[in-house]
Amino acid sequence: MAAPGRQGPDHNDLQLHHSAHAAGYAVYDATKGAAEQFTRVLARDFGARGITINTVSPGATETDTYRHGKSDQFLSSLEAMSAFGRLGRPAEIAEVVAFLASEAAGWVTAQNIRVNGGTA
Repeated sequence: MAAPGRQGPDHNDLQLHHSAHAAGYAVYDATKGAAEQFTRVLARDFGARGITINTVSPGATETDTYRHGKSDQFLSSLEAMSAFGRLGRPAEIAEVVAFLASEAAGWVTAQNIRVNGGTA
């Protein structure tokens, strides 16, 4: 069921990537935190028009571009951080984004959805 006043699958999904919480990532992590707060504020601003605002935070995702320039040891450490012992797949992230863009997600707003395989 769509949210009251919702006229269609209007949405704005901002994709954020996995937060490392490691030395050298202060600006990156702070920016992600700001984007999450911005999402909450925008959801309040646009909710009256039936527009949902969410962020999607994928974890490390199996793509050629992601693997490029990273050592096997580093990639293995990322895989070990996941509850499933592997990197995510692009289709897994896309399915969540597709859900958020659908009428079925009409009551989902102001959320940061972590699609990261249980990575802390």
